Amino acid sequence: MLVIVAAVLLATFFIFIQVNNFIGIAKIKGEVNVYYDVQDRGTQMLSLMKAQKSGQTYMSMLGSYAATGVPSGYEAEVVATLQKLGEYDLFVQNQSNDILKEFKSSSPPSGLGYMSTGIQLNWPIKNYNTISSGYGLRELKSSSDMHGGIDFAVAEEKIYSAYPAGKVVRMGKGCEPSPDRCVNVNSCSFSSDKYCCCNSGVGNFIVIEHVINGQTLYTHYDHLKEVYVKVNDELGKDIKAGEPIGLSGTTGFSTGNHLHFELNRDSLKAEKTSVNPCPYFPDPVPVNCEQESHRSAGLTVTIPLPNGQVGSVGLII
Repeated sequence: MLVIVAAVLLATFFIFIQVNNFIGIAKIKGEVNVYYDVQDRGTQMLSLMKAQKSGQTYMSMLGSYAATGVPSGYEAEVVATLQKLGEYDLFVQNQSNDILKEFKSSSPPSGLGYMSTGIQLNWPIKNYNTISSGYGLRELKSSSDMHGGIDFAVAEEKIYSAYPAGKVVRMGKGCEPSPDRCVNVNSCSFSSDKYCCCNSGVGNFIVIEHVINGQTLYTHYDHLKEVYVKVNDELGKDIKAGEPIGLSGTTGFSTGNHLHFELNRDSLKAEKTSVNPCPYFPDPVPVNCEQESHRSAGLTVTIPLPNGQVGSVGLII
């Protein structure tokens, strides 16, 4: 029965993934939606695999399914889906650690997609030990959300560029504080609230373009109370070393004073182009700089095998 259920679930899962790059597929604890983005380099894949259906994780279902034989046609879909992660190793082992089934990329997994550009960032505020929500998958309101940046729980603190060279390419002003009222706003996609959805929900903001070792990256500073810079201002020229670029606040889609800081490959912020900034800050880096879901590059769960045996299935990305 487990194999049949798993086959149906996985068939639906893999077929839908071939059609959509973004799909709601499961619920955590029976109530929190899990969304899976195949371009997210694994963080949400791990979350999906840990999600449960009728007391059974998707990971264990996949392991039992693979251990008893994958029907013709579906094995190719499993591989095609895993290939979208880039580097992966999905394997089923028995209790003697013999590998019964393995789907493996040609290149070995290298973790959760850290950059290798030699970036050295500075903390955007002086008192950085106030991180209220780190980078990675988190539970937000009624659903699971990929948090593409870091929230610093500060009231009105001066904000500084996280990298010493660059140019302001985007900024937004004119938003009034929006504390408390945003608790009842679920999304700015269907809301005209002029406070919570000011500047599409990011409030007063600054985006700075940096060229680091030949690669163009962007730092984003959202929900500001005040903006001290303008578009085309250059760091080191128009913005002197040590000068703040803004003041933190609670504008846009915000329920309290904080700074949302983000390192991204795009000037128009998107979760799939976000970069985990935590490895590039100076030590000590608080452990909650990353969400708990993002602190692992793999997952292993115990599964039942035929003839009453016990094994495990693992995913390394």
